Amino acid sequence: ALPDDAERLHRVRHSLAHILAEAVLQLRPGAKLGFGPAIEDGFYYDFILPSPLSETDFPELERCMRAILEARPALVREELPREAALARLRDMGEPYKAEYAEELFEKKGVAALSFYRSGAFVDMCEGPHVHDAGEIAHDAFKLRSVAGAYWRGDSKNVMMTRIYAWAFLSKRELLARIAAHEEAALRDHKKLGRELDIFAFDDDVGKGLPLWLPNGTVLRDELEKLMRELEFEGDYQRVATPHMANAALFEQTGHLPYYADGMFPFMEIRSGDRASGGVA
Repeated sequence: ALPDDAERLHRVRHSLAHILAEAVLQLRPGAKLGFGPAIEDGFYYDFILPSPLSETDFPELERCMRAILEARPALVREELPREAALARLRDMGEPYKAEYAEELFEKKGVAALSFYRSGAFVDMCEGPHVHDAGEIAHDAFKLRSVAGAYWRGDSKNVMMTRIYAWAFLSKRELLARIAAHEEAALRDHKKLGRELDIFAFDDDVGKGLPLWLPNGTVLRDELEKLMRELEFEGDYQRVATPHMANAALFEQTGHLPYYADGMFPFMEIRSGDRASGGVA
């Protein structure tokens, strides 16, 4: 049976991640591979690069991807048992894939791992993928942005370069997504905050902590006024509580014994304070 559109789209996006990885390896020989999954509106792939890639490199990367697609390589699956899989990853020079493979064998108890070959490119991957690259529309994907991402999502690990892309089944769907993205960017609160003098940020205060400027304070006041009016219409009664409370209260709720370091990191709470009813 033929896959439905949702399944087709997932296969296309996952396969394009492989095509991107092959293109990156052609333009940055020696790059090391991380993960490259399909995501909600496209795909991404993580790399350790011998030299940086930026959005200015996207046109060349996309041309390389389309050249690969023009060759219509088949994506052929192969399963290898432990020793053969690990030997292949060593031969490929992929330490991050090898690390993950070891974990799958040791902790997950898998019997074999799957690899996909498309032309000369090979990647360890569970799949699924399209049968051949001819199933992928050449004008329905677009590289979107570059970001940093820790290997395995752990800040203790190496920082990798993540390339995001949009991908759809048709050019029409892609253009609609790009238009929606551009429209949302025009309404981005960070952009409007600067342009309309609503708020500002200062590193001395802290990242992500807005300083409300006069224009922004007017907006805050009006929103608070509206909320009070709606609460009054809904027969709500307003109360106000202290910003601090007796430490015994947080002992009773169970927060203080387990979350003192995370919830109250800048408050010195000594054991004697708890016994005497200190504040937190």
